[in-house]
Amino acid sequence: MLLGRVDTPGAEGDAESELVLDCFERASATWAVVSRDQQEADALLQARRPAYPALERLGPVLTEDVCVPRTAVPEMLAGSGRQRPGTTFWWPTSPLPGTATCTR
Repeated sequence: MLLGRVDTPGAEGDAESELVLDCFERASATWAVVSRDQQEADALLQARRPAYPALERLGPVLTEDVCVPRTAVPEMLAGSGRQRPGTTFWWPTSPLPGTATCTR
């Protein structure tokens, strides 16, 4: 689960959210959404917590938080899969591998 957060208020923030969503979709996210309100955004953030024990059942887990400029999100996602050729890459914070979420 890839979470993006936009703090810019108003129409400019809405436009930024759509840009982040577009980046996630262009990077082949299997599911991407912009939250409609704070309650939904909080629920998406909380959804990450139970994913760790489920993922650990598949094998060793290494998690890292990353921060890149929004223009670099597509390359970050594409590059992650090139780090270990021949292996399956999982985003380790989601019960649905490859899920991307943009919280607003």
